[in-house]
Amino acid sequence: MKNRKQFFVSINKQTVTDVSVPDADEYEIFVTNEEATELRQLLNIHEDSDFSAAARNILLNPLENEETKELRDDRNENLKRIYQFVYEHGTAKTKDKVKTLGIM
Repeated sequence: MKNRKQFFVSINKQTVTDVSVPDADEYEIFVTNEEATELRQLLNIHEDSDFSAAARNILLNPLENEETKELRDDRNENLKRIYQFVYEHGTAKTKDKVKTLGIM
């Protein structure tokens, strides 16, 4: 059996920590260190896509086009993967919280 530890995930802050932060919108999960690293990578991709979308589309090309649609679709798909991961490894409370978002 893998050695799982408790972590707290803030998707808005794009963090995975072993300590809960007061007043943060967090999800409690139990994962291995390797799985926590995998989730951090997904969050980094999400953060990078936020910056790329803003730089390319808001500043350089504010009008909707195929490239902006593809970037948005990729970003949304990655966000779904993040929530799926959190749901699969979350506590019962975490699973209920994710279900209420209507993403799953």
